[in-house]
Amino acid sequence: MDMILSWDLKSTNHGEDNSTGGDSTGLHSLVQLFIELRKQTGKVPVVVDVDMLLDNPQHVLSAMSTRLGLPYDPQQLTWPAGPKPNIDGLWASYWYDYVHQTTGFQRTVGGTKKAYSRLSEQQLEVYREVLPFYEMLKSYAIGTDSMARGLSHCPKPGKL
Repeated sequence: MDMILSWDLKSTNHGEDNSTGGDSTGLHSLVQLFIELRKQTGKVPVVVDVDMLLDNPQHVLSAMSTRLGLPYDPQQLTWPAGPKPNIDGLWASYWYDYVHQTTGFQRTVGGTKKAYSRLSEQQLEVYREVLPFYEMLKSYAIGTDSMARGLSHCPKPGKL
């Protein structure tokens, strides 16, 4: 839901077709990539869910580093505010205004939560379309309780 709403907040950056669609979330492609990588390697690819990362960044980054055979460094938990020209990419000036204010994994900047509008009918359609793809990936995310029930739920239009 956050992805759909944030996409629409930046809709002026998308050119002619500025509406969110299932393909614009990238979740279809991520599931295809996950399946292909699993087939080719025989291993479950590493999946990170941003909510789990924000809830416990040290655990998620440490587990991710272990699974990838890389050393974990607590310095990965913080960074200086501002643009990162060597890693941001061309889209940074369009997307990263919020991220450039951060100095670590946090849900708010300056104590203020991101404000979103309610789901429109079109956003709700997209949400319903991509939710199964998100849930499939989330079920493999670091920190997921494999015994927990599914996440499926669909809010009513206009409800967040």
